[in-house]
Order: sequence, then structure tokens, then C-alpha cells
Amino acid sequence: MDGQLLELPWIKLGIQRGLFSIDRDAGTIKYLAVEKDYTLSHPEEQVRSRVYLDLIDAYQYPVSRIDLEISAPRREPKLPADMVVYRDDDREDVYLVVETKAGSSSADIEEAKREGLGNANLLNASFLLIVAGAEWMIYDVSGHPPSTRNFENYRLSDLPVRYGKVPKYRFHKGSAENDLRKSSYN
Repeated sequence: MDGQLLELPWIKLGIQRGLFSIDRDAGTIKYLAVEKDYTLSHPEEQVRSRVYLDLIDAYQYPVSRIDLEISAPRREPKLPADMVVYRDDDREDVYLVVETKAGSSSADIEEAKREGLGNANLLNASFLLIVAGAEWMIYDVSGHPPSTRNFENYRLSDLPVRYGKVPKYRFHKGSAENDLRKSSYN
């Protein structure tokens, strides 16, 4: 296994916090709460492991309510959701479906939207998170959008923290770099 992968900040933190273990010989990452192993050198797995840690740390979703590679009923072809966050400890009520892609090309994003929306609708999720490379896109899919056409109408500014309300932001011109920055409405 490439030693640089073990130096990724979220991998180091996940190991320290007891969320991941790494099998150097097999080159796998094990998500300890769900007892599932995946090849860490796969670029999409690196994205998923980062998102997993963000959902736990930044968004405060309980690790016991997160699962990986969940197959939706009646889904053909079988394309499991990369990650699912449940509302309940019994893992029956799906709150969020996450679809990850290593790249952020328009083709990667469109594929992620199609796969993610299909799983979100079949699993009756409220939200869909698409992570393509470093780009995050959050959608309210509680109304079961039929397709990704006009999908941007369902886009949100951010995920709710710990099942709370969807944050609302406005944007303002940033510093000398002229970038846009989120600012709270409050």
C-alpha cells in the first residue's frame, strides 16, 4: 500500500478516532462500525472515506446510523448507494443517500446525479449528497424528482446538521481574491 494514503488527514483522524482500520498488506480500509472493507487505493474510496468522516464530525450524524453500499429494492442494474444515513437506530428510515465519484468532470457529476437520484427515490430518502472530487452538491429529494432534468431547482446550500433545519445562506463578495463566500442570514 502507498504510505502516502495513510498520511491523508482524514485517514489519520479516522484511525485515531477508531472509525477506520487499515490493512497495509491487503491495501484495504475497514469501516469498523459496519465491518466492511474496501480498497483504499481506489480514488473513489478516498473520497468516500473523507465524506464519511465529515458526516460524523462536521454534520454530527451518529456513526451507528451510517452504512455503506446499500442496494435499493427493485434497482436494475444493481447500483448500490455509496453511503446511507438513517434517521433511526434500526436503519430502516433513510434520511440521506450519498453518491461519490473520484472525478469532478461534467460526465462524473451527471452519472452521480442519475445513480444517486435513482437510489434516493427508491430508498425514500429526504436528501441526496453528490460528492464528485472536491465538489459537494446537496439536493432535497423528499418530493421524489422524476429525473435530473431541472435538478438544480432542488439544490440546497448545505446539509442540515444532526437532522436539523436546512441552513440558508446568502453569498457576498469575498476579499481581494474576489471570490464568493457563504455568510449566514443572521
